[in-house]
Amino acid sequence: MNDINTILTEDEIAELQMLASEKRTSLFYSNNVPVANGLPMILDKLNIHLLEYPIKSLNGCNAFSAVILCNRINGRKYTFMGINSANSLTEQCFDIAHELYHFFTDNGIKSCSEQENKRDEAKANRFAAEFLLPETALKRILLDEFNKTSLHDIDIFVLIRLIARIHCNWWLPYVAIVRRLFETQAISQKQSDALLFPDNNDYYKYFERICHALDSDTFLKLNTPTNKIGISPKNIEIIIKNYENDLIDDNTFIKVLNMFNIDPASFGYDFEICDDDYNELEEVLEEVDS
Repeated sequence: MNDINTILTEDEIAELQMLASEKRTSLFYSNNVPVANGLPMILDKLNIHLLEYPIKSLNGCNAFSAVILCNRINGRKYTFMGINSANSLTEQCFDIAHELYHFFTDNGIKSCSEQENKRDEAKANRFAAEFLLPETALKRILLDEFNKTSLHDIDIFVLIRLIARIHCNWWLPYVAIVRRLFETQAISQKQSDALLFPDNNDYYKYFERICHALDSDTFLKLNTPTNKIGISPKNIEIIIKNYENDLIDDNTFIKVLNMFNIDPASFGYDFEICDDDYNELEEVLEEVDS
């Protein structure tokens, strides 16, 4: 969630809200229904091939969060989305929604200046927020709980309890929810600063306690890195069919599945692998891990 200081115009925000709403509707999600837990199915429906691999930060430098790549093979377009599973599940959900903006607005290869790129990333962040928690849904939550959409006079601990409920129900990161409340003018700059940059982390500790009290299992699930190495079930089936149709040989079949910690024996294929093949496989996995 970078480029938060880039200010979008009202027209740009309106366009992003419209785009998010249109895409939700086309995917059969109303604006009042959480969508984050359905993201894998959405990617599958859009024919986006999901690749998950944990890449931890090194020397204080953040590893990549997500990337989307498109390629044409024999005239057919293939789209791949890579997700860093070393991040928490809520971060992964936001990153997927961010990359979906680039997918929905892709008009081919284009050269952008640094300023244009920052603006595009800011749009992707705002789209992700609108897609995961539409402003109309957020305002409905506020009206149901407070009978108003402006919470400038609400106690900070009441706000944190609200954030905790939204977090567990809509699967957005804590920081994203605070920013969502601020960018929709539900909370003031002072409230936002207090929630995001407190002198100590007492507010976040309170948030964690509330989440544990509300739904401990969900909170732990959302805030624990999945560290998953995997691909979508559809892609696994493609690999198996390619092998069954003699498009790939035994070694390639084994290597590809093992890259994602999948045992061919799980699908009824038992192979005897010699020591040389094991050594070669280890070298491939070491290259991927590096």
